[in-house]
Amino acid sequence: MFGKKPIDKTELEDLYRIHFNTLFTTAQRVTRDAALSEDIVQDFFLHLLDAGVAKSHIRNPEAYFRTSVSRAAIQHINKVRKINAKPLEECFDLETETGSQSMNEAWSDYQLEDIILCIKHLPDGYRLVLEKHLFDQLKHEEIAEDLALSPSTVRSQYLRGKKRLIQLLEEKQNHG
Repeated sequence: MFGKKPIDKTELEDLYRIHFNTLFTTAQRVTRDAALSEDIVQDFFLHLLDAGVAKSHIRNPEAYFRTSVSRAAIQHINKVRKINAKPLEECFDLETETGSQSMNEAWSDYQLEDIILCIKHLPDGYRLVLEKHLFDQLKHEEIAEDLALSPSTVRSQYLRGKKRLIQLLEEKQNHG
């Protein structure tokens, strides 16, 4: 289905039918608003049609769509500044780490807006894994399948990304 030509309207309608429920759920996990989530998914597909994205650009449509919709939902949340009302515990896997303060204590010093901003500054591998784990709530095995990586690579990138994210947050807090 994915060659070198741009996606045409018929193919886009098929993709919409196939992927709508998954993408809607992805957006709703971030926004917690059904109507807004539906709008985000529809806007994403309209953008694909308008932009004339080449099918060869999309190697894994499901992962590409889910990541794009997650980002659109996060961007919308940033625009309307509703993110401060959402407790961090609902968005992040706040597990404790051996030999260090608990993640609950580490995350509680930061606002969700700062966390999202700092995630954008991570290297692509770390950023994608963290976004998929934290916002799409995917398990490491699911992320590995989406990104064509081994589960151990995903776990490693998640842990390194989380460590780097905390460093960025601390730097932002100390300089801002």
